[in-house]
Amino acid sequence: MDTKEIITRLDELSQIYSMGMHHYINAAICLENEMLVKFFEQLAFERMHFVEDLQREIRTIKGPVVKLEIDDNITDWQNACSFQRLEDTFFITNNFGWIDQKAICFSHQLLKGELSIGVSDIIEDQLLKMKSGCIALDYLLACMDY
Repeated sequence: MDTKEIITRLDELSQIYSMGMHHYINAAICLENEMLVKFFEQLAFERMHFVEDLQREIRTIKGPVVKLEIDDNITDWQNACSFQRLEDTFFITNNFGWIDQKAICFSHQLLKGELSIGVSDIIEDQLLKMKSGCIALDYLLACMDY
């Protein structure tokens, strides 16, 4: 996969994270529980910072990158789930971590390729935050009977 396609995939990843950010902002606005509001705001800011960092790193990519192989499962998911469908599923199920799980899956697929160290570091750092955020979110929602 050439540099242009890698940049396209990274832009798609940014869009998925941006969507998650918007969902957490909307959830924070709609909720009355102050603890969840603050937690969702924190998750939204994490995603915003990730998107900014990733976009800044994408602008530095020049020349060919050796290879990036995307598993068929992730492209099938991508083709089957338009962003509109992602939004519908999020609001219908109230499953706040659903988009995060998809972003984690997509991130892991991208890390299988040979990315620049800067891009890999940014994605790996965000994955750690996402996974811990998902665990914390599940715990909070279970404690509050959501």
